[in-house]
Amino acid sequence: MTTTTLRPNGTQTAGGTDVTGAASHHAGLSDNSDSSYILDGAGAGDTAIVTMGTVALPAGSIVKQIRARMSAKLLGQRADVGLVMTPFDCAVTSPNLLATTDFIEYVGAWLPAGGLGQAGIDNATMSAQTPPGPGAYISEVYADLVYVAIPVTVVTTVTPDPYTASNIVPIAWTNTLDADGGVQTRYQIRTFTAAQYGIGGFNPATSPATQDTGEVVGGALTRNTLVLATATTYRAYVRVAQTVNGVSHWSAYAFDQFAVSVTTSNILSVTTAAVNASALINVTVNRNTGSAAWNFVEIERSTNAGVTWSPVRGVTYVAPGAANTFTASDHETANGQATLYRARATRIVSGLPITGEFVQSTPARSWTSTSAWLKSPANSSKNLIVDVDTPFVSTDLPVRAGVFDIVGSAERVVISDVMSLPTSTLMIRTEPSDTTLLALLRDLVLLYHPTVCEGGTTARYISVTGVSFAPTVVNGHVYQLWTVSYVEVGVPRDPSASGP
Repeated sequence: MTTTTLRPNGTQTAGGTDVTGAASHHAGLSDNSDSSYILDGAGAGDTAIVTMGTVALPAGSIVKQIRARMSAKLLGQRADVGLVMTPFDCAVTSPNLLATTDFIEYVGAWLPAGGLGQAGIDNATMSAQTPPGPGAYISEVYADLVYVAIPVTVVTTVTPDPYTASNIVPIAWTNTLDADGGVQTRYQIRTFTAAQYGIGGFNPATSPATQDTGEVVGGALTRNTLVLATATTYRAYVRVAQTVNGVSHWSAYAFDQFAVSVTTSNILSVTTAAVNASALINVTVNRNTGSAAWNFVEIERSTNAGVTWSPVRGVTYVAPGAANTFTASDHETANGQATLYRARATRIVSGLPITGEFVQSTPARSWTSTSAWLKSPANSSKNLIVDVDTPFVSTDLPVRAGVFDIVGSAERVVISDVMSLPTSTLMIRTEPSDTTLLALLRDLVLLYHPTVCEGGTTARYISVTGVSFAPTVVNGHVYQLWTVSYVEVGVPRDPSASGP
């Protein structure tokens, strides 16, 4: 907590007021004595302006709040005596000041002053405003200023170094925080390899990082890294922030340097095979038997040549069993979509995970089909080829909007949100005795692979909003015609997803 009081140190203008008991207006207002004061003898209602002393803000600190104080008295009438500080609008007024024979101290409210920097403090003035009528006296003026020192954080040394327990490394830190700034409200960790932090012009705030948490809201003092490579040296840079006047007040970055040295379970190869009849791609992961045994495997896919990756449903972190080969099926790539896969293995040692590097498949693989498919992300055994009866059904793109009439006007006010994802209908034909479609529809959130004749092969996730069916006759054959209304949705979460 740092509070300092600024006092007058120069007279800018007397403004029609007089001074008693001191050589100058600013001297009379800054000597902590009621025997010296300024007064408005003419009673015209005048303003004296004095310059204020300054304080050197420590590097990185910010002003939190400011208030004005004064000692004043008024003889013979009720009136207001005001005090205003510029450039910041910090004021105190003696509201309807009673006639008194003694000086009374009046204290203004604390006001947030985050925009008051060093230049504003250096050039501050105080205006002492007296009301009309004789006998207004002001003996002292003050400006109380509270500033918050920059937070300081120290990253705890990673122990042991090299770190051998896991390649997910706990990063911890301790803070020195100004009490007026409150608790830690945000933090950020950026982790760099030796090659990254050793490059010329390195800046922990802007240089490319191996991992970056971004700004995280919270008061945590420790956080684990993501998986780091073994036999590699890193620096973890940490900064923390307090919130002052609604703005994050950040520390400088501090770091700890450490190495990672663990024995991993490694992947030898990842191979893929398209199964067109089932509209899926099988992914086979082969363990390098010369490395440690695995406990878990995770598989990811990329549909943009390895630029970005996403987890394959059901194999984000799955136990492969005792064999050295593990095969999983990916049901969710689009028809004809070239897809790459990668996999890595994790072993558990003393309850802690040790994860190897990703190994990528080659070449890209895709499945193809001339049929339309409807699939259940929750249960792939229900996946079906569907006979789409009407491939071209109208599609709606709803817009959430409020329409408001204006009294006395023909115009209306419309407040709109974004356009929603499409809503439409699937018309599907089955044999009357076929119950498999209804069993699939009961899962409600489904994946639909349309045929080329339906306008493309882009997969879409749909949420079923209604189902009806009725018999229909086509070329003398009786079918069941299903009308399935739906809303397109984002990729549903994987309830089996887990991780170390």
